[in-house]
Formats: sequence, structure tokens, C-alpha cells
Amino acid sequence: MSRLMTCISQWSKFGGLQAHIDLTALTTVLQNHLSQSARTSFQEAQEILPKLGAPELRVKDGVLRDFRSKMHFLLACFLEVEPLSDNTTSHSLA
Repeated sequence: MSRLMTCISQWSKFGGLQAHIDLTALTTVLQNHLSQSARTSFQEAQEILPKLGAPELRVKDGVLRDFRSKMHFLLACFLEVEPLSDNTTSHSLA
């Protein structure tokens, strides 16, 4: 992933924002299935991306919140089951 990000010589404002959103969504979904090497590659890719300002961070957070809400059922297939206080279980979608 980090090699892919280094191929981009210049980021547009919205291209950088989209890359942040995509990379965060992908790592959230795959977090329990990544090897240490893959995890390191994703972290390096995140560091290569342009820094986001406060307005872009709000947009990113909103898009990811919407993503988690709309994809709740499908995300449950990838994430671990967590016990709830009433001894039932739920999938972690944090």
C-alpha cells in the first residue's frame, strides 16, 4: 500500500481527502486480518498522505460515520464479536 501511495507525485485537495477516507475505511474493515507487515505498510501509506485540516477532518469523520452506518451488516462479517452487558454478543464497529 505504501508503494502505491509513493507513486503519486502531487495530491489535489480532494484526492488527498479521498485517499484518507479510503485508507481508513479499508484498514478498519481489515484490522483483524492484517499481518504485521501489511499493518506497517498501511501505516506508512497513511504517513505519506497530505495532512488534513480541521474542515477536511470533519468531512472525513462524517463520511466514515456514514460508511459504518450504511455498511453495518457487511462490516460485521469482518470484525470480532464483542460481549454486551446482557451476555449477548455484538460486532465491534468502532
